Amino acid sequence: MIRGKINQYVEYFAANTWQDRTNHPNPIMLFVCPDETFAIFLHKHLLQVLEEEVELEIDFYLTTKDKIENPQLESELWQMVEEGED
Repeated sequence: MIRGKINQYVEYFAANTWQDRTNHPNPIMLFVCPDETFAIFLHKHLLQVLEEEVELEIDFYLTTKDKIENPQLESELWQMVEEGED
């Protein structure tokens, strides 16, 4: 389900619909994951999307519900998904 939604966002951006409707060229997408396991899965999927969509200029950031509820546990609340990561 999340993969399909991400694909919709990518298509929305690729068709210039995002830019036309918001007057902002590069969206930032924030994902709050229910747990670290899901965050790892989503991180890997988003890396794949970035590799496949070479001209995609969307910034993806991830965090978990625990990090939001307990911000003192983590110094970095949001993790940016960047090409070239392993």
